[in-house]
Formats: sequence, C-alpha cells, structure tokens
Amino acid sequence: MNSYIKKGLCIALTAGLSWSLCSSLAEAKITAFKDVPSQYWGYTAIQWGVQEQIIQGYPDQTFHPAGKVNKQEYLTMLLRAYQPSDLDTTKESGGWAAPYLDYASKLGWKGVPSSASGKEVLTRGQAAIYMTNAVGKNYSETDSIRYLLDQNLVTGKTSATVKGFHRNDPVTRAEAVTMIQRMHQKITKLEASPAAEQAYTSSQKEDNTGTGTGKTVKYTNSDYHFSVNLPDSWSGQYEAVPVKRNRTLAVDFVDKQAKEWGGVVFTVSIWPAKQWKDQQKEVEEQVPVQKLGEYKDQVYLLFKPTDVQYDPSDSEQTKQYNQMSNQVAGIGKTFQIVK
Repeated sequence: MNSYIKKGLCIALTAGLSWSLCSSLAEAKITAFKDVPSQYWGYTAIQWGVQEQIIQGYPDQTFHPAGKVNKQEYLTMLLRAYQPSDLDTTKESGGWAAPYLDYASKLGWKGVPSSASGKEVLTRGQAAIYMTNAVGKNYSETDSIRYLLDQNLVTGKTSATVKGFHRNDPVTRAEAVTMIQRMHQKITKLEASPAAEQAYTSSQKEDNTGTGTGKTVKYTNSDYHFSVNLPDSWSGQYEAVPVKRNRTLAVDFVDKQAKEWGGVVFTVSIWPAKQWKDQQKEVEEQVPVQKLGEYKDQVYLLFKPTDVQYDPSDSEQTKQYNQMSNQVAGIGKTFQIVK
C-alpha cells in the first residue's frame, strides 16, 4: 500500500496514557507491537499510523489498542494526518493540543474542547460528528452516523446501521486510527463545517431482498451449511474463498478487481459456540461483528474489514468496492442455514 511518509513532529503515546508531541526527522518504520499481532483486525491501520508519524506506542513496544481515546487526542491525530498548510503548531502556551483545538474551532467543528488539559473520553457518536464536520457537513449525531455509513467511511460495530454503530461506546486507540485511515484514503482535504445544522437524506434504499436491488444470486456453501443472497451486480465480480483461522472456519467474499490489495468485502466466519460465548464481549469491543445464526454447536458471524482493501488511487476499483461494501448489511439479512 502506498504511504506518504511525513517528517517533523509526531504524536507519541506516553506511559501516562496521554498524547504528547515528540521531535523526529527520521522516516517512520514498521513497528512490531507486542499486543498487535499481524492477524489483529487493526494491524494494517496501526502500521499506517506509525508510518505516517501520527502515532507511536509505549516504550515497552506495546500499543494498547483497546485503550480509550479522548477528544484532544483524536482531533490531534486527525489534523496530523492531513497537516493543513495553515496549521501553526509552534504555539507555546495552552498545552500540546492547543494548536489543533484552535484550528478545529476555527473550522467550526462542533464539540471541540476549550482546553488541551481535559480528559473527556471520546464516544463513537462524537467521532462521527468530527468526521462529518471535517468533510464540510453539519449534521446531527444520528445523521452523521448515517452519512458515514452510506459513504463507507466507517463500519458499525455489530452491523452497518445507526444502532449497530454503538454511538455511546468509547473510541479505542485501534478504532481511532482506523477511522482516520479510512477517511484519509477517500477524503483529500479537511473542510470547514457550515454554521447551520443540515438534514441528511440517505441515498441508500433497500427492498424486500435486503440488497437494494430486486435481483439476486444465491451463494450456497453445503460444506459449511449456509447460504446468502448476493446482488445480481456481483455476478462475475467476486470470489468466495474458504479459509481456516486457528479454531474457526470462514469464507472471504472478495472483490476480484481489488484482489491484489486484499479485496475482502466481508467474511462469514464459523466459530465453535463455546469459543464465541467466551470471547464475544472482547470481540464486540474491538471489531464490527454481526451474529447471523447458529447451527448445532457452531455460531455464524459476519465481519467487515476495518482497513483499506482496495487501491484508493484507482477510481474504478474504489467505486466498485465501495458499492459492494455498502450492500453487505442487506446481504447479512438474507443469511440462511442449509441443513
């Protein structure tokens, strides 16, 4: 994946669970964090953040991906990702985050803290507002979530719906850098937010098939005992790839055009029921997952990738992948057990 290595100040995660600025003129290198294995869902985004010199880990080579992020940290990360040319970071008073908070306030973003010293934990709903403000929109929290889901700038935690987004949950470190990476891949610059609140009307429409189109093609996996209905537009455009991951079975549904970049649009994963019961809370806290059904002693789960799975510089590839990704919620509704 292409990365644009920045030089200068970086945001460092300190032992006090706060963010501070550090000087570095060296290009960032891939860091092997002890608590972020390569199979971790947010691994790619975290490595991107390191390469972009947006984030660093702890001195003991950990990252604490499930740690909570506050508003000051998130806004600083977001602005550091874009490095606006008129952002002055030389301000000496007001704390390390003061230049970033001042800049966000001047752009009219809602809910920007007045002080760099605060520790108010950021919720996913507030992060959604910051993101929509940053693309030049002024929506309510609910409309912000709808807009971001429709634009495939975020994924839900349990489903691609307002409810499944879990607006009141705190944003974790892994979620924060993933949100910013997804936005950075699709949005080229930050915008000011309009003063007046706007209303958003979703362009996504669903029919009784749940896929946004009246025509579907059925995918059936008799070995894994399930089927789903895919939009007719997917014909010839996807591959279903069975994989084994530790104690679980899975099928990756891959956009063939984006395969070189991963191309995974969604995954149906089959877990032993006991394993899911033991790990459900932990998984739901860290990755978007939707429970589809149960069969015998197995649980069927739907996962969407949280990192970029296509070439963002290829407009046709980006368009096709995003169209497919936006239909996943409807596909999940068509899941059936095949006995």
